[in-house]
Amino acid sequence: MAFNQKKILISICATLAVLLIGAIAIRAYTVFQTTVENRNDFVVEPAKQEVDLNPGQSATVNISVTSRIKDPVTFDIKSEDIVGSNNPQQPVVLLGGDKSPYSLKDYLHPEVNQFTLHFGERIQIPVKVDLPKDAAPGGFYGAVIVSNAPSKLNAGSSTAAAQAATIISRIGSLLFVRVLGPVNQSGRLSDFRIKEAGPIYQNGNLTFQVYFNNDGNIHLVPYGYITVKNMWGATIDQLPIDAYFALPHSLRYREIPWGKNIALGRYTATVTLNRGYASTTDDMTISFWVIPYKIMIIVILIILILVALIYFFRRNFELKRK
Repeated sequence: MAFNQKKILISICATLAVLLIGAIAIRAYTVFQTTVENRNDFVVEPAKQEVDLNPGQSATVNISVTSRIKDPVTFDIKSEDIVGSNNPQQPVVLLGGDKSPYSLKDYLHPEVNQFTLHFGERIQIPVKVDLPKDAAPGGFYGAVIVSNAPSKLNAGSSTAAAQAATIISRIGSLLFVRVLGPVNQSGRLSDFRIKEAGPIYQNGNLTFQVYFNNDGNIHLVPYGYITVKNMWGATIDQLPIDAYFALPHSLRYREIPWGKNIALGRYTATVTLNRGYASTTDDMTISFWVIPYKIMIIVILIILILVALIYFFRRNFELKRK
């Protein structure tokens, strides 16, 4: 009898252990409390992650969501494809339910699809990336989109129409997956210009724009610098261009400010941009003038007034002597 009770006890313990391990495996995400300010929004991190995989391989990345909303909020999480564009002001386009030529959304599997956070809570969610065995070498691009679920209206509320305009925010964490193997890396510096209308400027508070075209099937990370020289050919500034990503078949640009309050004469600016592969660089030069003509007009007017006053006093002084 005692032996049977012992067997039953062992069986119960084993079952509980299996259930506990299963629960831990199912709830692989973690929620913890943080100290935040009430800003009526939420934060998704990181903004971008990159993973290198072979066909058929899988990996797990983590994203975190922090609620800075006073009341408890339910969030939805899903995957979407992304593409670049030829609009330099829109580097990433979310495709919703559509697929891209570099589709990743079917290979992204968040641990949960919906969760609720109280004020100040942060959740860390594993996202599994599971590539098929026939994945072609190149880039696959997607985003994990987190959105707050709309609030439910009270039935029979007289202000239902007014409450219907619920704001839903969508924030994405981008994921770039590079499938190892031969890829087509092709990019070029396509334009270099000054944002402000010219070519004559009041001062050196200008903004350089660097345009880069990615024509390949893998994202590129161009970087470089801009060299500014004066009319005598002396280098007076070298402005760094920090690395930035360009998705396949897209146009990207960076704005680089040049803050020279005091400048005068003809200048040249040369951009040297590394394409992000094979140490290949492109160069492009523009020239422009800085002539603070408003200040010069004021100075000339002051000089003319001084000359007129000197002439006036000299003439009156000579008349008195006569």
